[in-house]
Amino acid sequence: MDYALLQAVFLPLLLSPVAYVIGRKSGANAATWFTFGVLLYCTVLVILASLGGTYEEHYRWTELFGEFGFLLDGLASPFAIIIYVLSTILALYSKPYMVHKFKENYAEFNHKQNQESAVQTTAIVESSGLTNYVNKQSGVYFAMFLVFAMGMLGTVLATNLIEFYIFFEVMLIPAFFMIAFWGDGNKRRIALMFLFWTHVGAVILLLGFLTIGFSVGSFDFADIQESEIPSDVVQLAAVAIIIGLGVKLAAF
Repeated sequence: MDYALLQAVFLPLLLSPVAYVIGRKSGANAATWFTFGVLLYCTVLVILASLGGTYEEHYRWTELFGEFGFLLDGLASPFAIIIYVLSTILALYSKPYMVHKFKENYAEFNHKQNQESAVQTTAIVESSGLTNYVNKQSGVYFAMFLVFAMGMLGTVLATNLIEFYIFFEVMLIPAFFMIAFWGDGNKRRIALMFLFWTHVGAVILLLGFLTIGFSVGSFDFADIQESEIPSDVVQLAAVAIIIGLGVKLAAF
């Protein structure tokens, strides 16, 4: 199938606004099944592409950073399949948990003392408000879920250091909002700390990538593998990459 990996990576991103609209208009069930269908289709694309052995796709990009492409080989295939299989399953599994979380948030934001004289009216208003709130939150959640999934797959299939870095950073955006909206404890503070420290790690990681790329003259993995990089450059880049990934992966 032509453009199999391009579809598998970018369809969730392109269809994430549709998931939001469906959730807001039709509710959590419709958004859940739409997200499940998109990820299932993309999972099938990845599995079919991996059956033929090593599979590559390359596309024109800016000459400054090398080539934009996707590589599905013996190392990337298991991770790519696991990422999308689990994401597809979690689209269904997370729905009841998240709906419960939405209802909890609604109760926190709209906590009022019920008065006996207005119990029936209040119940009607609360029911309507709760439904609208859950629908909207469902749309937001599943839209971000799709973006997060595509970010994970992109990092696994990337053939270029800058491409890898971009996909790795894409995951930061939905992760930040998921923590801020539906985390536990002081979620706003935790989300800001997450955003700050992951950006610190990202800067250090990017410095390591730039060190290698400018030394080799290319950011493509294939060119880097064939190049003889000075040992001092390798050591400096390795330290930066290890520290950067360690911070971003919460190893510290």
